Amino acid sequence: MAVRSAMRSILPIVLLAGIACGAGRGARASALAPSSSSDATDAIVRRAAERFLADTNAVGVSVGVYHRGRSRAYGFGVADGATRAPATPSTIYAIASLTKTFTGALLARAELEGRLRLEDDVRRHLGGAFPNLEHHGKPITLLALLNHTSGLPRGIPLPESFARDDFMRELARVTLDTVPGARFGYSNAGVQLLGFVLEDVYGRPFDTLVDSLIARPLGMTSTRIAVRANDRARVATGYDERRRPAPLPPLSLQAAGALTSSVDDMVRYVAWQVREQDPVVRGTRRAIFGDSVAWAAKQPGYTMGYGWQMFRAPNGGLRIFQDGAVPGYAAQCVLFPELDLGIVVLSNQLDPSAPKRLSALVDEIATGLESRAPRGP
Repeated sequence: MAVRSAMRSILPIVLLAGIACGAGRGARASALAPSSSSDATDAIVRRAAERFLADTNAVGVSVGVYHRGRSRAYGFGVADGATRAPATPSTIYAIASLTKTFTGALLARAELEGRLRLEDDVRRHLGGAFPNLEHHGKPITLLALLNHTSGLPRGIPLPESFARDDFMRELARVTLDTVPGARFGYSNAGVQLLGFVLEDVYGRPFDTLVDSLIARPLGMTSTRIAVRANDRARVATGYDERRRPAPLPPLSLQAAGALTSSVDDMVRYVAWQVREQDPVVRGTRRAIFGDSVAWAAKQPGYTMGYGWQMFRAPNGGLRIFQDGAVPGYAAQCVLFPELDLGIVVLSNQLDPSAPKRLSALVDEIATGLESRAPRGP
């Protein structure tokens, strides 16, 4: 079909641009120039992308690589199967749960500024009593929302044209069946609620917070929830496991998974995250799940940070990562701060094998650039 014939064209497009060093106070920009290693990086990425696109279900993928102070971005395959428009570094995708890392950064910033504490009862930041948001006298805290131990359901049904009041009305009907903090249970609703808490403490919409406190300082111009009219032509068409076009995720996901972006933008975000120069970024590395003492001692294992998953391999190598999937789109972002390496991959096709294939793509690039890069858990 048309998608397959267009996919065979491998079209690497390289980003050579200034990358902002921080999105907190005193952010600076520094120009990053190509080096003699660029051709080797191109070849590694190209081979990995060709392998990814060899799968009969693959459509398109854009890849961003930050390595040792330099950033490059690529597009492979097609952004739309009908028009054969190529996937490029500027192609816009749904980034799904990568949104949670932005939410985590905003929480870390608010915490540094004294606007909130993770130990806060969430009701302190809501405009209502919500007696249902506790169980046996123990309330849901911001920490429990962030590490998915709140007891809230995975999702709260909302209309596409939702408003905050719709969410709060449904939230008031939830009944907890476990003590908050006692049991892990993945909850998009919990992270959506964190987004509303951020709106409360800053007095601005979540999308505006992302733009003003993260995206704009980093020079990211295509990262937002609602795609601008003049950017819609750059949006990749998503495809499900039966090759049916899929729309962008509902706006109601908000802080849990509604952002859209390009690798042109995301490679800037990756550089900011990998460098860990900004106290906001360092704040997101606090271990908030599992054995934090063992994690602080750099023992092998798994924990969670603020919107990130964190894994230390038996060889001591650190891998910080997040993945995301919504109908038609899959994404992964992986950081190796100790190796000054970060990779982001955005794809416009989702089937049960897509997350595993994206992980293989990331691992091939990472180990090609740095043999010590730990593979995923």
